[in-house]
Amino acid sequence: MNAWKRWLMQNNADNKLLLNVREAAGLLGISRSFLYELTAKPDFPVPPIQIGAKIMFNKRKWLKWIEMDCPKTREKFEQLQKVGK
Repeated sequence: MNAWKRWLMQNNADNKLLLNVREAAGLLGISRSFLYELTAKPDFPVPPIQIGAKIMFNKRKWLKWIEMDCPKTREKFEQLQKVGK
């Protein structure tokens, strides 16, 4: 079982549609501040969703991005999704 599936099982996040910053950073093994830096870039592959003061991420897209080995740009991510890698 790979790391992100194990993490999801441990955190009982299977029924959630969105991930908060702590959860998203945890899946990548990075700090929240570094995640904020990454997502501030306009071509970040999985754009954050702002709900009030909260920053969230579409869980399905986030996990797909990780599964595709974290392509660096939104354009590359979208290309890989079309090809069905």
